[in-house]
Amino acid sequence: MVNEVRQLMDDCLTQNGMGVDLTEKIIVAAYSPTVLTSNSMNAIWTNNASNSPKIQALSAAANNIIQLLVDGSEMGRLTTRFPDEFDFRCIISIPQTSQFTGILNNLYNRIISLVSTSQDTISIVDIYHNLPLYMLDGMAEMHDIYVNSHVAGLHMDENNWDWRRCPNPYTIDSVALDLMKAGKPVQHIEQYEDYQILLNVKKQTEDGMHKYHFIEYQGHDMILYDIYSDRVDMKVFKEKLREEAKEQGKTFELIPFMKNNGFVFRPEIISTFPTDIDLTLTSFDSIDMNDPRYSVYQEIPVPIPELYKWMRSRVKYMDILERNTKLFEELYEV
Repeated sequence: MVNEVRQLMDDCLTQNGMGVDLTEKIIVAAYSPTVLTSNSMNAIWTNNASNSPKIQALSAAANNIIQLLVDGSEMGRLTTRFPDEFDFRCIISIPQTSQFTGILNNLYNRIISLVSTSQDTISIVDIYHNLPLYMLDGMAEMHDIYVNSHVAGLHMDENNWDWRRCPNPYTIDSVALDLMKAGKPVQHIEQYEDYQILLNVKKQTEDGMHKYHFIEYQGHDMILYDIYSDRVDMKVFKEKLREEAKEQGKTFELIPFMKNNGFVFRPEIISTFPTDIDLTLTSFDSIDMNDPRYSVYQEIPVPIPELYKWMRSRVKYMDILERNTKLFEELYEV
């Protein structure tokens, strides 16, 4: 019924040439500081002076859209515009209006406004050119994820791939630095989804090291074990695990038991090349003030050791962490 009413209204408005006016009148009514009736709207409608109630309301709406664009983009959150070496364009597609498009263009000359064939949709696209090439680091891994998707040729999200887990070229430290430069509290970093993902990776890594022990150190190398159980009947294994744990009590060791019952532990050496990360630093609390590393890590914008940021920078590591954590949570519940 809703679709039929919408179609009826669209046909009526189009046939009577009312579509443009009505769209703008809705915008003016929504952003006017005073309540407008049908008669008062008609009274102000022909006045297109810059200080007229109509144009002021349209300008307020345009300003609001600009602010949403800035707040809605990770890179657009910078209060100062991009340096000259970056080229940023925003394309906004809106229903045809006689005044609104021009106001948007005048407000922000980096916006390209296009007239949409849709009567009720506003589309926004951010385009960035000349980004530093280091941002392409890790793209080979993204390519593997893309070509090995369930359906070749579709975007990651169309293959039910959670693309938010891919490394963000605009790193969380960059976000923090920009917040600091803008004079904003660094606590605002907690509002960013990337920060929440990083905290989750940190917890999974810490649990892997200290609770579940599927991460260990061998000399200066950090080993993350990728655990496979393709040939294990989990129902049978859990029953056997329950009986064995009852029998051995506190002396029971889970990992040797898993290895003896079909689980394969494949070592994944966490490589830091070509970076200079100290994998052994898992907490800033462990750094003595006389340690040469103390002054270095004091300058890190987001106070989380680089180890966890490195683990978050590879989808492969995140996949292993998530699989292992889920597996060990199930087994510990048993």
